[in-house]
Amino acid sequence: MPDRSEHSAQSPPSAVVLKTAPIPLALREPLRPLPEAGPLGVGMVLWIACDDANALHDLIVKRGGAILSPLADGPFGRFFVAGDPDGYAITFHTARS
Repeated sequence: MPDRSEHSAQSPPSAVVLKTAPIPLALREPLRPLPEAGPLGVGMVLWIACDDANALHDLIVKRGGAILSPLADGPFGRFFVAGDPDGYAITFHTARS
């Protein structure tokens, strides 16, 4: 099957950023070796933009959600990692304008 995806010219090394809308999708090589087996989603990183990572973090904590990594500043702005009810890790970051 032919590759009909459009790639962004701004893809970083070891990654491909796809021109998808409304949510960009990027695929990259793992940053470290992956285990043979592990928790759900091992080897997958999902980043979701939100209006305010600080406020969303506080709301998840208030509602008893699992925070896997605290608020920090990163390549896409302020972010944190939360666990979903099925055990997958999801990174939320403040969307840049």
